[in-house]
Amino acid sequence: MVAATRLQLAAGICIVVLMQLAILSLFSGKLRQIWLPHGPREEENRCLARAVPTTSPFWHGVYEDYTDPDLQLQRPSVLKLSKYRRFLVAGTLAQQDWSRYGAVPATRFETLKRAFGDFEARRGRVVVELGTSRSFTHGGIPAGCNVNDGAYWHPATMEDWDWGAGMFLRVAADCLGHVPLLSLTTVDLQRDHIARARRMNAADFPFITFVVADSVAFLEAYDVAAKGQIDLLYMDTADVHPIEPSAELHLREAQVITWTQDDARIPS
Repeated sequence: MVAATRLQLAAGICIVVLMQLAILSLFSGKLRQIWLPHGPREEENRCLARAVPTTSPFWHGVYEDYTDPDLQLQRPSVLKLSKYRRFLVAGTLAQQDWSRYGAVPATRFETLKRAFGDFEARRGRVVVELGTSRSFTHGGIPAGCNVNDGAYWHPATMEDWDWGAGMFLRVAADCLGHVPLLSLTTVDLQRDHIARARRMNAADFPFITFVVADSVAFLEAYDVAAKGQIDLLYMDTADVHPIEPSAELHLREAQVITWTQDDARIPS
């Protein structure tokens, strides 16, 4: 079993992508609270504190140095992220019918802006992605979507990239690459997916570690003493359809992450 000292995300943050919605979680040994950023669509440059009541216990004492929009813009990662803004917004909201929902979710630009800014504010170092970037193009270019032919990867043409899936690995590597001693690892069960991710990123970001492994097994074997506390964990394993196996996998991952020595076992 995983000891608390091996996988505890003490004051770290975890970005969990479930069914294309971003969930921002704060961990301290156990999962305390999950915030689903679904409010009325705000202007993309509004700070998080204006969209969520600061009286919430989740926010108290956490973002006091990160709710000032001017301070946000001073974070190098946020400045770098701005060049991806229109793609992250469109990749979240475009071609989706939100009329049947009571609110529109915050975009990936908003959630990544807060995640990267907080990562820097806390002097984070270790980033892990579960479920890697696996397509050279978006679905509008079907010939290059989810295939192994690297000829379809056009690094200079961001319009072709698979923004519907988020492109987290490349965006994170670019925006956080200046962080001292940054460790960025991407994990995927499929060898072909890792090969595609390597093709898209290894030349530009040689510091990325590519791992072929089951996500749960990776988390269970993760050794904090050897690799360092995970400061930012991006969970994007499995697919939206079929939903039940994906939901069960995310649950299992969350159980491993939040398990501590106070728990007799990880529920099955």
